[in-house]
Amino acid sequence: MRRLRSKVPPVAELLMVFLLVSSVALTAIPVAGQVEQVIGSPDISANIQGNQLEPSEERDVTISLSNAGEVSRSGPQQFVQRVETARNVRVSIDESEIDAPINIKSGTVTLGTLQSGGISEAVFTVETGEDLEPGSYKLPVRIRYAYTGIVNYEVTQSGYSNIENVDYTEAETKTPRVVVGERPAFSLSDDGASQIHSGGSDYLNFSITNTGTERAEEVTVGLTSQNPAVQFSGGSQSQASGGSSQSQTNIYIPELAPDESYNASVRILSSSAPSVDQYSIQASIEYKTPNGLSGSADPITLGGDIQSGERFSIAGVSGSLYVGEDGNVTATVTNTGPRTAIDPVVNLQAADQELQLQRTSFPIDDLPSGESATVRFPVTVPNDTDSGPYQFGFTVDYEDRTGSQFSSDSLTSEVVIGEERDLFRLENASSTLRAGEEGNVTATVTKLRTGVVDDAVIEFQAPATGLEPQRTTYPVGDLSNGESATVRFPVTATESIDAGPYQFGFTVNYEDADGAQVSSKTLNNQLDVGQQQDVFAVTGTNATLTAGASGPVEIRLTNSYDKTLRNINAKAYVDAPVSASSDESYIPVLEPGESATIAFDMSVASGAAARPRPVEMDFQYEEPDGDTVLSDTYQVPLDITEPVDNSGGGPSAILILVLGVIGVGGAVVAYRRFN
Repeated sequence: MRRLRSKVPPVAELLMVFLLVSSVALTAIPVAGQVEQVIGSPDISANIQGNQLEPSEERDVTISLSNAGEVSRSGPQQFVQRVETARNVRVSIDESEIDAPINIKSGTVTLGTLQSGGISEAVFTVETGEDLEPGSYKLPVRIRYAYTGIVNYEVTQSGYSNIENVDYTEAETKTPRVVVGERPAFSLSDDGASQIHSGGSDYLNFSITNTGTERAEEVTVGLTSQNPAVQFSGGSQSQASGGSSQSQTNIYIPELAPDESYNASVRILSSSAPSVDQYSIQASIEYKTPNGLSGSADPITLGGDIQSGERFSIAGVSGSLYVGEDGNVTATVTNTGPRTAIDPVVNLQAADQELQLQRTSFPIDDLPSGESATVRFPVTVPNDTDSGPYQFGFTVDYEDRTGSQFSSDSLTSEVVIGEERDLFRLENASSTLRAGEEGNVTATVTKLRTGVVDDAVIEFQAPATGLEPQRTTYPVGDLSNGESATVRFPVTATESIDAGPYQFGFTVNYEDADGAQVSSKTLNNQLDVGQQQDVFAVTGTNATLTAGASGPVEIRLTNSYDKTLRNINAKAYVDAPVSASSDESYIPVLEPGESATIAFDMSVASGAAARPRPVEMDFQYEEPDGDTVLSDTYQVPLDITEPVDNSGGGPSAILILVLGVIGVGGAVVAYRRFN
């Protein structure tokens, strides 16, 4: 009754007492129209089937739930069954309440309806830790469900009416126990060198540890090879189920306490041509407990690889390979086997025979297990090779500690050969070309990479009519990697060419390593041709003569060029009525922007009209490079004035002065017009 009170509300309990007293005062036989009740609840218990656990295991644990329903006030069977039944039953294990290394890997299990007298099972996956101590442990099983605690109904002539179900929910925890007993347990581990060589003998070293909680005595470890190619030295033979022969051997250990280990070593032999590249050895362990009871452990498997020799890996394979160049294939070789490779030699093979391997073997120092060495092989890629990926193979020849020689399997890797790169680069190209002048095109050619370049000649191409190279080839000889040569080509730019940018080409012709004549691709560069520029500026400083008179005509000559000019010879040309008694003048040197005055002795015939007359002149001079150049023709106006009449009755001095001023003004106007 105590449990029932915990589930039924106080009001319902008072109602139940009242109804009970009323039922005693009245009759026990239901009367039509009378309100009746059925009161009860489920009564669920939990237990564990096979509650034995062991350390370091994962297994399923089955929780059995049984319902022995309780009825405090009975009635029709259909209502009794309802109050005894648990609905929507859900079961979980609260891992946080377990005081042991026991992990619950499953979540909540839903069982549905559990009637009175029924049993349902909930299965949970449980994982135990290796440090699980022997003992008894509670598993907190949390059970949640719904049920009907009270059914109210009225009895009628035809049955029951006004049925009312009073529902409740319940959550309760049961604590069935699991048991961990005392017993030995075992683990085997090798020393990390479980590979063996084909055709040789090796020692398999391993340790046996009692990981249980009880001392094991008279321990026998039986080893059975699962591979016919692997035999135990001094072992016995047995027939496997398939008829093949199996090699066996035993290891005896007097006793092994908990947490104690025993180090064992067996010699194994491998055939020279095993059919598989792995082997396995099964260890079965039998023992006795301190009480003399015999026991056995689950079989444990050891094994590893059967190597044709020491194992190697290739990593970091790269190549500085380009069409038409010498390069290198570089790789890192690592000994992934268990023992030192003695006197190893790394060999390289190219899948494509057109690639020229300058070296095919690379000796390295002894290579202990796990250590690496870098190798580098020079390779020549011919000019007609296609760019793209190419396969290379690596093998390692070596000896073992017994002096036996081995060769590893081929290790292949891919290296990409790049497209042909420029062998030359054009730098510092410049031009001093101007329309109507001779200038120079200068450039520097640099050899960028490896490759033989002998007897190189730079060939020059001008782009258009109006540009006339004075030479088109420039020998520079042999060029080594990174070496440069500067070339200069004199070019005449005619007066008809337009100023602006023009593209010039340079080609390197040379002999390669085979003595063949090779021409590089054209190296183009855009250079400017400047506008035509007057070399001199001429100005008359004393350029006036009276008709019928003679005198010097002085001209100021200015170097308008950007170069120093030397040995300047001036030549004057005049027509009647003007004549020149000295028509040449000389200037030793004129710096850029510098001026000098030259003079010519000239005469004007009597009766010549008073007006400007042209004086033409040209200049022959020497440029900084030593070339002698004849300039264009320049003009300077020579002002001719009328002679002054000094006879009596002539004009007054004031009139002469006025006329002189007017004459000067007219001369200036005439000079400007001439210009």
